[in-house]
Amino acid sequence: SFSNADASFSNSFSNADASQMRPFLRQMRPFLTQMRPFLTQMRPFLTQLRPFLTQIRPFLTQMRPFLTQVNPFLKQMRPFLTRVCQLLLAGLTEFLRSLPPYSALIPLL
Repeated sequence: SFSNADASFSNSFSNADASQMRPFLRQMRPFLTQMRPFLTQMRPFLTQLRPFLTQIRPFLTQMRPFLTQVNPFLKQMRPFLTRVCQLLLAGLTEFLRSLPPYSALIPLL
């Protein structure tokens, strides 16, 4: 069962587009066949997500130039940010380990 959006999307393809896509789709068939159960499970979630994505689309479109500019900087920062997160996680883990057991805290509550 196609929704109107799906129908308009498929109608926007010409026969020429379809013939160009055929070899690609043929190659993709085994992958898509494997993915089918997963996609079937995901369908209700994705259907629920659609109105939200439709709402935020204009915002994301506006953000695109900014994100494109920031992307190289973020890529450079990735190792540093990864290390910071690892250290924070290690520190938090150490802190949690140093706490007395939960049963010892109950009388304090």
